[in-house]
Amino acid sequence: MPLPVSIPVQKEFSDATVKEINLYVKRNLDSLIAQWKVLHTQKITSWRRIYRGVPREKYKSFPWKGAANLVPRIVASFVDQLTARLMMGIYGVDPIFPAGLVGSFAEDENADQQREAIEVWMNYAGKSPDELNLFHAEYAWFSNAIKYGFAALKHPWEHIIEQVAEASTGKDVVFRDWVKQDGPVPKPILFEDFLVPLRATDFRTANFKAHRVTLTEFDLLDRKMRGLYPTAKINALLSKPDRMGPDDAQRNMEMDLAAGSTVTDAQKQWDIYECYFPFIVNGKRFSLISSYHLGTQTDLRTVFNFFPNNMDPFKMARLGSDGESILGQGFCELLGVYQEEVAQIHNQRRDSGTLSNTTIIRASSSSQIDTNFSVYPMAVLTGGPDDFTFETIGRATTETIKEEQMTLQLAQDAAGVGPSSSGSGAGTVNKKGSYSSMGSFANQQEGNTRANLHQTNSRYSHLSLGNDLLRLYAHFGIPEKKIAAMGKMAPSLQKALQNVRDGRLIIPIYAATSSINKEIEKQNRMLMLQNLRAHWQMISQLLSQGSNPMTPPEVIKYGWEVATASNALMNSLMRDFNFDDPSRYNPDPGTREKVQEMNSKQQHAQVPQLPQSLAPNSNPDTVRQLARQLPNGVPPPNGMPQ
Repeated sequence: MPLPVSIPVQKEFSDATVKEINLYVKRNLDSLIAQWKVLHTQKITSWRRIYRGVPREKYKSFPWKGAANLVPRIVASFVDQLTARLMMGIYGVDPIFPAGLVGSFAEDENADQQREAIEVWMNYAGKSPDELNLFHAEYAWFSNAIKYGFAALKHPWEHIIEQVAEASTGKDVVFRDWVKQDGPVPKPILFEDFLVPLRATDFRTANFKAHRVTLTEFDLLDRKMRGLYPTAKINALLSKPDRMGPDDAQRNMEMDLAAGSTVTDAQKQWDIYECYFPFIVNGKRFSLISSYHLGTQTDLRTVFNFFPNNMDPFKMARLGSDGESILGQGFCELLGVYQEEVAQIHNQRRDSGTLSNTTIIRASSSSQIDTNFSVYPMAVLTGGPDDFTFETIGRATTETIKEEQMTLQLAQDAAGVGPSSSGSGAGTVNKKGSYSSMGSFANQQEGNTRANLHQTNSRYSHLSLGNDLLRLYAHFGIPEKKIAAMGKMAPSLQKALQNVRDGRLIIPIYAATSSINKEIEKQNRMLMLQNLRAHWQMISQLLSQGSNPMTPPEVIKYGWEVATASNALMNSLMRDFNFDDPSRYNPDPGTREKVQEMNSKQQHAQVPQLPQSLAPNSNPDTVRQLARQLPNGVPPPNGMPQ
């Protein structure tokens, strides 16, 4: 199988052009880092603390030391609810990547078998932890998009070979090559590690995308060993790390988790920016990939884009968009103020409850009771009824509970996420005796709430990722052992990948919807089978009627038009029932002339003709002798004796 071929730009461009490219990369990186500085250094830390419910002060000292300091995780609750809906809307049904067909194909093409092979492979690869492991990647991807309003996912093609020790012969050890990774590896990108122009409203048309890849010393040596980066540049870079530990955003996140990285030589880190951008040279536009170390202004490598059709291995997910920026509005930004207000109301109520447990005794100055007297059960107070009064501090909590509930309702309205729900998962029979199948996700299929809009948005990102993964598999191929493991589907899968690569076959990858449910699909196909049987029987009767020589031409013409119209209608209905290639299940009877010609040939073959030289008044014995020589015999001509 072909591997990604990295062609350096130095083979095509002059040294002056290469320097111009490096300067272009540096200027864009400086500009984008300045644009995202507040978001990457301040906002992201604040958002993460809001999501985790971390209070501003670890220990509160007002109005007294140890006062209530709870932060209800309202934002995390809404984020997790919406993430669950998005993920179960994709992975709660099977397959996770339904494949389709564009157009109609001849029967010998076996297009539907190719489509089915692609669907089976993508479903296996997407769910398998040893292949794409998409569930964990998309879970973090969608969760970050909901939290921060924007998230990026990268799906590069990786080829990693490791040595496996198999035997030992004396002092020698026998090793073999083991391909640890050979395929696309989807992985979410941290919010602070991705750069794209903020004013680029369409992610696909952004002219510069950069991923900050934080590497350790081992990572640099591994890239040098695999020949990705030049040895001399790596050796010079090893003595100039960007820092001796994580950056500020990572360090703050670790501190919130009660963890922390130590500053040692083992924690040295280098920030390598992998940049994807177009560049114009001599009136031609080229797609380039550059690995750049901004700290030392070192161009580790700049190559031509080796992905199919100059694809960028990035996908974006965001929560809504105002059309003015690449960013959406995440729940941490949208609901942070509501969470803070609820925390304030809740803590004030708890502090008020603490005060309510304290009662102050006011005694008159003429009372003989000692000021150090303590009230305890069954204590005896000497004095008149007016000598003592009991003062209760704090206030009633009923009104604060209503205020807190009102704030929670406002937060729910702002998030647009209602209570979780699910369908019945089975069908029912109505009063007319008709079976109605309601799948477990049917209630999510029809709706126009904001939650439904977010689900549709996530499915679009999911199917966009699936189409890119299919193009990568078609371009770089699937290992032969894995194709052979598909059994009888192996030839269809191989042919489908070849046709997709050559552009002869378009197999779009769709996102699983709530209507694709096994219960619904089963009942729909059973209903369609009954209709198809009736349709096939009707077509057979019309064909038989048209082949009868006694049928008037007008009736034959009308019957054929009915057959053609019925076949077209049935094909349309089958597409509505998610049959992408109806010709596989509903054969075309052909044109009227071809059917009549076939019937004529068949009748001519079934009734052999006597030799033309045989006269009508020939000897009867001669006729009988010729008839016996025919395969099935033939009746004698009219007027001939038996």
